Amino acid sequence: MKILLVRTSYRLHENYVYNRVSPPMGVMYLASHVRSKFSGVEVKIVDLLIRDNFELMLAEFKPDVVGFSTLTCEAFLLPGLVERAKASSAKPLVIVGGPHATSSPLSIFAQTLADAAVLGEGEITFAEIIERHIKKEPLEGIKGAIIKAVDKNGNFKIVRGGARPPIDRLDDLSFPAWDLIEIDEYQKYFDMNIWHSEDRYMTIFTSRGCPYQCIYCHRIFGKRPRFRSAENVVEEIEIVHKKYKIKEFQVIDDIYNLYPARVIKIAQLLKEKNIKVLFSFPNGLRADILNEETLRAMKEAGAYNLTFAIESASPRLQKLMRKGVDVEKAEKVIEMAEKMGFIVNGFFMLGFPGETYFEMMGTVDFAVRSKLHHALFFSVNPHGFTELSETFYKSKADDACEGSQKYHYFNRYFNLANVSPIMFAYIMLYANIRFYLSLRRVYSLLKITPNYMKFLRQGIFFFFSIAYHNMASLVKEVYTSIRPKKSRN
Repeated sequence: MKILLVRTSYRLHENYVYNRVSPPMGVMYLASHVRSKFSGVEVKIVDLLIRDNFELMLAEFKPDVVGFSTLTCEAFLLPGLVERAKASSAKPLVIVGGPHATSSPLSIFAQTLADAAVLGEGEITFAEIIERHIKKEPLEGIKGAIIKAVDKNGNFKIVRGGARPPIDRLDDLSFPAWDLIEIDEYQKYFDMNIWHSEDRYMTIFTSRGCPYQCIYCHRIFGKRPRFRSAENVVEEIEIVHKKYKIKEFQVIDDIYNLYPARVIKIAQLLKEKNIKVLFSFPNGLRADILNEETLRAMKEAGAYNLTFAIESASPRLQKLMRKGVDVEKAEKVIEMAEKMGFIVNGFFMLGFPGETYFEMMGTVDFAVRSKLHHALFFSVNPHGFTELSETFYKSKADDACEGSQKYHYFNRYFNLANVSPIMFAYIMLYANIRFYLSLRRVYSLLKITPNYMKFLRQGIFFFFSIAYHNMASLVKEVYTSIRPKKSRN
């Protein structure tokens, strides 16, 4: 049995705006899990974010199964990719997973020739599909999967297998298949952390799920957080550090610091084993539940770069989005982290339902007056199967793949706010200009930047690309507003 796992790419498409490249942890976990369950199974990974070798792998590897992991903003590429797989000489079984399969599964069957979709965590579901395919058994009834089957009259039908419970014991999962990716290739591209201390790095998940009820979240890992043991996390770090000479790890959990005792224990074990590595957190830290003790433990363990998703400075919008960040406490934690020598980044979202001009500007004011070194301002996207989409946007969860690129985080396609499209575009541009045109911030950032060459290669391009994109969006909105309307006659 030959299995080809593919991470699709928006980056290689001509409409690419800006993307960050990091190792494809989803398919790496799938690969390792399948290899641990079946002897004689050969797995390869194609990451279209770094190399467009899909056609070559289809011809040379001749896979029996092709699995795609896809974001919603990349889903418009799926029909062509699936068609190419199906047209190859191997005629493989095609399975689609990832965030898009979880949020809009029926669109996959409406728009592509795929045979199955995997929802949520994929390891166990994918392995069951492979097992039945090896045994030539029907795929219907597998929990966590939707199957395109043929009824007794020869017609296609879509069969849902029911929900699969989240994986409870994450320690039981095999470590990611690091050997199936080109580790050194990832240092050549912009990634989730633009302030690298080391060029070579590896991403790591230490937990899955998040207990908070944010209305915009696609919940691919569910709302019940599950944590790997501190011993298991440190074991993975030690293996990667020794075997692949990796000195920097990017922790990409949804909520790493929910339990401070676990964070402190991981730090203690690293110290006991004398594992000297660095950590960045481009995702997954909640500021208002952090304290000085936890921050010091993280610092001693090698953490140097933190990211806090504040989203909005408006108490009304915090309640609306059900994130409920204590903004005042978060601001104090940001200041504390900056004083302790961390690089501190912030995520903000603009365009929530009914958001006013003054609420948007309040969020910008918060970001500017804070001690953040870096901030990203995203547009709110109503992804399918989220409360935001179903309650406020009134969209169907299974929108077609066409037009899915509008869900890219740096596209400002949706406007649920109580401002005009021109004003929205202006605020996005204004937010970035006002935040970064600060001598205090520039000086603080340059003083703390650990790797100037990496910053010059990646950070400066990033700033200019964001400024260009926001300026282009504003010009487009102005042009659209003044362009003569076409006559209907």
